[in-house]
Amino acid sequence: MAVKTLSELFEHDLKDIYYAEHRLVDALDELAGESKSREIKRAFTAHKKETLGQIKRLKQVFKLFGEAPEAEKCPAIEGLLKEKKDFTKKEKPTPEILEYANLTAAAKTERYEITAYEALIEIAQVLGMDKAVELLSANLQEEEAALATMKTLSKGYDKGSLMTEEDDAESAPKGGGSGASSKPPASRASASKSASTPATSKATARKSSDSKSGGSKASASKASAAKSGAKGKSSSNGGRASGGSGAAQGTAGGAEGMMQTDPATPV
Repeated sequence: MAVKTLSELFEHDLKDIYYAEHRLVDALDELAGESKSREIKRAFTAHKKETLGQIKRLKQVFKLFGEAPEAEKCPAIEGLLKEKKDFTKKEKPTPEILEYANLTAAAKTERYEITAYEALIEIAQVLGMDKAVELLSANLQEEEAALATMKTLSKGYDKGSLMTEEDDAESAPKGGGSGASSKPPASRASASKSASTPATSKATARKSSDSKSGGSKASASKASAAKSGAKGKSSSNGGRASGGSGAAQGTAGGAEGMMQTDPATPV
């Protein structure tokens, strides 16, 4: 029959989850039987009882909908159950590995059921089936709680006991651990030091150049001062010589005048 309305889709999905819950009652029994941990065994047993209660609520929803309870094969649940069965048969896991894997398998199933109930609740709200929404929401809350339990048990499982020496070796940090991580900073420090060396060399060269330049200028200043001093001394001596020559000329002139004015002096 072609599904054309929300009412028909709701009926289809209701039959689907009704089938799934019946199949999971037996599956939860099997999971509890394969569990070595008392805590895990109790979790599966407790959820089996919840599942039986969910089936009763689903029957009430069928009644509200005006239909007799009917199951329709659910390919999704059959696929999940087959996956678990094939793993056990083909892979032949140890009891410990199987127990841990069962927690994962149960979590997958819970996620499917959560999505199925969310879809049914959304349609029931649109159809105005408030009582159906209430019953389906009760089932949804139990599935969410069951998923949280599976996740907690899986996280707290002693995974170290499931590892071999080879697994431990592969999971160990490579490259010397913290020693390896300390090398990059040292390399960066070295690179930084190397990078600063050219600058230091340039500064030293500039300082040396300035010192030489300053020395050359000082030498030049001294030479210039010495030269100026020599010229001054020479000029002073020249002045003295010129003065002396003038004095000599004056004396000679005086003598000549005396000779000309004195008639008694023979020529």
